[in-house]
Amino acid sequence: MEVLVGADPEVFVKDASGQNVSGHGMVPGTKKKPHPVPSGAVQVDGTALEFNIEPAKTEEEFVSRIRIVMEQLHDMIPEGHSLDTSALVVYEQAYFDSLPKYAKRLGCMPDYDAYTGYEMCRGDAPDTLRTAAGHLHIGWTKDNKPFSGQHYQSCRTLIRELDCHLGLASVIFDEEGQGRRQLYGQAGAFRPKPYGVEYRVLSNSWLQSEELMAWVYKNSVAAFTRLCERRFYFHRALNSDKVQEVINTGNKKKALEYLEELGAELPPGTKAKPKPKKAALIPKKFKPRTAYYESPGTVPTPAGTAWPTWSTNDGNT
Repeated sequence: MEVLVGADPEVFVKDASGQNVSGHGMVPGTKKKPHPVPSGAVQVDGTALEFNIEPAKTEEEFVSRIRIVMEQLHDMIPEGHSLDTSALVVYEQAYFDSLPKYAKRLGCMPDYDAYTGYEMCRGDAPDTLRTAAGHLHIGWTKDNKPFSGQHYQSCRTLIRELDCHLGLASVIFDEEGQGRRQLYGQAGAFRPKPYGVEYRVLSNSWLQSEELMAWVYKNSVAAFTRLCERRFYFHRALNSDKVQEVINTGNKKKALEYLEELGAELPPGTKAKPKPKKAALIPKKFKPRTAYYESPGTVPTPAGTAWPTWSTNDGNT
């Protein structure tokens, strides 16, 4: 089954003196109507700037499109200003008070929790603090009702697998992201989409290098492929409560321990090497129990697509 990976990261802006300033009024495009550019689109998002890319089929496409759109975004901002890939910033109070209300407005659409299936609660942010995300969009279907039973459950399962491939590993390289996670992006955060799902756990920290961009793409595809091929599921090897705790508290030691046990691909620059897979954790021949899967024939299949047969019934809900 073909899978597409897109992204809509947010970045901040610094002026010539190195101070963070609001990006409002610097570029065209809004949430409702992004401004198209080659390989994607750009827009203003509160005090930050946001861009998205056309969905990518390959690692090379994904990295290239991120770079192409970021370069165009940089060329749009005033001379002497620069893009800032910090995951959170705190504006000076006097400057923040001077901004128009629409620039200070925060998004209000809810996130959903892949572990409970319910809407997530958000923390209260200090007035002058703003965070930047690096959401990923995984597409494998089209024209689905986001909250229909089968599709919603498939989304939940994929998000839990992505937490094991990406969420745990992000704890190792994304220190600023832990501050953001007190407000947004807790483990399991997602939004179901007609084309697939939006993974909302990561901050924008993976924009720091092309190596991290490539790693994000590869592990997004790896999580999806692992489920479609019914290989050993990472999210079933670990207790879901512990996975959430590690991601939400930023426990690097435990994150690395779990990744090594799984034999997962570590983020670029991580010194530790994965240990051999433990037989008790990952059996040599994993035979999934039929009860854990939905029947592909139970839901009508849109033309030209196939349903991934996933289920969240793994005992850790």
